[in-house]
Amino acid sequence: MDKIDIETVHLAVSGNKDAQMKVLQYYDSYINKFATVTKTMPNGKVYSYIDEDRKAEIQCILLDSLKKFRGIKQES
Repeated sequence: MDKIDIETVHLAVSGNKDAQMKVLQYYDSYINKFATVTKTMPNGKVYSYIDEDRKAEIQCILLDSLKKFRGIKQES
């Protein structure tokens, strides 16, 4: 996926739902990495899965962080 343009970031920060969805989609594979749980079964078999509750929590943290974003200083 291409990088997120600054316009999308500004729209997401201002509360635009479509832009926020683009931000979540952009970071989806990264979020999945941190929401992945690996378990070893009693028979020794190892399996991994995405913990959807953990994923939702990370997504909420990202969206809350957008609200606190102050912007990027522009060079003059």
